[in-house]
Amino acid sequence: MSDANFRRCLQALRSAQSDNERFAALMMVTRAVKEEDCDEDMKREMLDALGFRFLTRLMKTASVPEGCPSTIFKSIALSILASFAQDTQVLSNKEMKKQVSVLNEIILCNISGDDTDMEASLLSDCYDCLQGMILSPVSRQYLIQGGSVSALVEVIVSQQTGHDKARDLVVELLRWERAGVWAGRPGDAQKLLQCLVSRFKEKQDATKFEIGEVLTFVLSTVEKEEDECKSPWLQDLVLEVYSIIRSKLDSRLRDSTLCLAASLVSCQGIACLLPPVTDDLKMLLLLTHMACIEVRMVLEDGRIEQVKSKAGVVCSCYGLLENIIGHMTAGISLGLEKKQVLQLHSAMLGAFNSVIFFLSQVSQQEIEMSRTSLLVTASVRVLGAWLAEETSALREEIYNLLPFLVQICKAQVQGIQGEYEETPETIPSLDSLTLGAQPHLETQPTVTQEEEVTSKNTDGDQAASSEGQGQKSVRFDPATTEGEGHPVLSADSPQFSGMDQCKDQCTDQCKDQCKDQCMDQSVDQCVDQCCTSEQCSSIEQCCGVDLVRFLLPGFCHLTAEDKSRTILLGESIHVFLLEYFRQQMLYFLDNRDDLDTKDCIASLCGIFLNLSVTEPDTASSHHTFHRLLDMVCHYLTKTVHDFNLLVMSGNFVTIGLMLLRHQKHRTDIQPEGRDQFLAGSISFLSKCHCRVSQKPPALGVSETYRAVWEDISELWFLSIQGLCALVPLYPDVAKLLLKSGWLPALIRMLLGVKGEGVDPDTETAFLSLILTLASRDKPARLVIREKRGIELAHMYHCEDLEKALTDA
Repeated sequence: MSDANFRRCLQALRSAQSDNERFAALMMVTRAVKEEDCDEDMKREMLDALGFRFLTRLMKTASVPEGCPSTIFKSIALSILASFAQDTQVLSNKEMKKQVSVLNEIILCNISGDDTDMEASLLSDCYDCLQGMILSPVSRQYLIQGGSVSALVEVIVSQQTGHDKARDLVVELLRWERAGVWAGRPGDAQKLLQCLVSRFKEKQDATKFEIGEVLTFVLSTVEKEEDECKSPWLQDLVLEVYSIIRSKLDSRLRDSTLCLAASLVSCQGIACLLPPVTDDLKMLLLLTHMACIEVRMVLEDGRIEQVKSKAGVVCSCYGLLENIIGHMTAGISLGLEKKQVLQLHSAMLGAFNSVIFFLSQVSQQEIEMSRTSLLVTASVRVLGAWLAEETSALREEIYNLLPFLVQICKAQVQGIQGEYEETPETIPSLDSLTLGAQPHLETQPTVTQEEEVTSKNTDGDQAASSEGQGQKSVRFDPATTEGEGHPVLSADSPQFSGMDQCKDQCTDQCKDQCKDQCMDQSVDQCVDQCCTSEQCSSIEQCCGVDLVRFLLPGFCHLTAEDKSRTILLGESIHVFLLEYFRQQMLYFLDNRDDLDTKDCIASLCGIFLNLSVTEPDTASSHHTFHRLLDMVCHYLTKTVHDFNLLVMSGNFVTIGLMLLRHQKHRTDIQPEGRDQFLAGSISFLSKCHCRVSQKPPALGVSETYRAVWEDISELWFLSIQGLCALVPLYPDVAKLLLKSGWLPALIRMLLGVKGEGVDPDTETAFLSLILTLASRDKPARLVIREKRGIELAHMYHCEDLEKALTDA
């Protein structure tokens, strides 16, 4: 086509003054211009000249010339839009939002009557437009907000013309938007699942497993319901899966079924494999053994091609194992016989031995696989779940692998170092933590029964218990941020500076990795469907999984053992964990509702506490622990008055008091910052107990602290010991205690309960603090004596206190 002819067509479109003139010009253009002769820029010029709003009016007009099909104008408008199906710029135009309702109407109209060919063409163009809109983030939101998901699901359920295309579109939309597709429309997800499950149950040929693959993917995008195991389709699907796994299966069908079972458990939790959904525990036991065997078969094979081709299936098995481990260690009895428990443990032992073997091969470069590949990442993650609960088995193998695990964690932490920096205005002043303004709760009339305080001898990692930590169903999907219990880097997490930045970093190397590793969708999927070399359909995977977070509970256990602690310190675990702690705290202080980060910080504190207790020389001299002390002194001021962060504050207090004792020789500690920390610590410790309004009177845990007392009781006792140890080392400790008003309030409380209603461990802790002050500080001794300290000594039979008060 000549340029002059093209320009004449443009001029005709631009000079049209009415819709009739525009339509006439459009008809002229269709005769004079062939689509194959136009490039994208020429087509856009024509669309601009014609006007998007004119197409909108064509799509929505109900008036057509006599003798013409009722859909004639819609057909013309859709044909034009369909020619732009690959042009995301056009399909993202705000006018396209107005077309969505018409597109929905068209796909919901089943083809019938005499105009079948035209209706079929109209429907085909409609699906082409929908397919093109899915390629753009903007137009995807048009579809989601405009109700296209509901329309597509209805087409699938009703088996209307084009239902296969509708299914493919829903799957494609889910690949891009994940659970966001169902936002505000959970009924659509349930409706689709009910339909898919019914067909999965009915089919007895190869299509059964095609439907199963779609089911697997859809389940991976559905958020777990609070009222679990109540979905109407659940029991049918569970029983069908059980029937399949009891049959003789070839490798492909076994893999497909394992992926489906893993996705089901991720969506509904382990409870869906237990009574009353099932008759007994046989399905759970069988699936566990199948998953363990599959992991061993793949990872012990040794052939890189086999390992890569089965990566998706292995990751699905990992998801099953992680959920099973989480359920079995949550204190919920399964009612298993001892023999069954031993069999399960033996099967898992074999599977995790294979995981360690595989990671050892990767670490020694005996197998050609990147340390950041999906399977390696997933293997480290599931091993972290195992180490969180079991460190006695495979001990030597784990010891040998520890340097590799630390190297992976170091690489992740160093990769994000410096992204979050503190600013001068974040540094608090001493005035912000004055104890005089904090009242002491000596009585609480609302407390009606005694709270027993017990001291427990536990590992240091128990100090890292977190508030309200409950069992979660793990959606094992390292390739996506969607899924409960899955702390993958998201757009607002401390490890992720934004989706746009990540997208810019999506290099050809990453794209090639996507093709091999099936990273464009849930890892519960087989690796058959991958992103193309042109683009990654899930950008999040470029940043990887926060493996440090998954390994922290295991590290917490291992730092309590001599040999593993020596290995970890030799790898400088404390150095990179301090940087990680800094990153997590700076993120958390702006996102205090992030429970995953809160739990992560608790685990970090458990590790630091273990190291501080067991390695006093290192805690005293190493610059990392000097920085740690400075950090907890600073961060306590941010948390101590937030009653939602009592466990975190308790960890900071305990670690800080212990490090102050170890680092008494330091001359670079700022007195103001130290005193501010001590004031905060006294504030935290002083509010734990109060007199209980009952007869006879007793001392109990205050209402504010009662909900978390099980988590912080050990921390409280350790902190009281630490505070006592600091009295002779830092004269300001006694001064701050007197300034706070806690000492006279404490004596009044103890006298008020008359020595009868105090837990023995709590009594010992309080009397030890009072005795230390009486022995070491003259002003404190005078206050104690003035507040009836000698009477207190007689009441609690504390001869040392009486002696300290009378001999001075």
